[in-house]
Amino acid sequence: MTIAPEAIAQPARHVLALPEDCECGMCTPTWIRRRGKQKRYSEPVSLADALDREDRAAWPGMVAWHAACLIALTSAAASAVTADPGDDLGAPEVGLPVLMFAGELAAAVQPGQYRDHLPASLVTASEQAVTTATVTAAGCLADWSTPSRHCQRSPADNSTRERSASRGH
Repeated sequence: MTIAPEAIAQPARHVLALPEDCECGMCTPTWIRRRGKQKRYSEPVSLADALDREDRAAWPGMVAWHAACLIALTSAAASAVTADPGDDLGAPEVGLPVLMFAGELAAAVQPGQYRDHLPASLVTASEQAVTTATVTAAGCLADWSTPSRHCQRSPADNSTRERSASRGH
């Protein structure tokens, strides 16, 4: 027996769009709402605000779309900072947008209003995306005392350094 794939409902009033004037490649997408019967999307909103105004059938697609963008943004942030740590993109300028975009997804999949209406596999994947993004952003935002190494050390590297320092090494 073959199971037909379930059609993903599209949001009726919202779109996840990149800023038109982004030149750095690190700008985060934003949910934009269409007001009334207008054809133009003009009001930026958070993922939770967008979910509030859409049918429940569109929620899984919107959360999946946000999670996919977060995964791509997290990968781009790690690549951008590790490829050229001395570039014009400083570590906080890379880490903060990732953290803020991850926060929107975390708000949507936390226990409560939306989570109960999302597939468990989507919630799990979203939580993993938020965790990875948060760790990446934390590495970008932390003061590692070696500016050229931002986002290159893992938390394990830092704890090893702290243990060595506490032993007097």
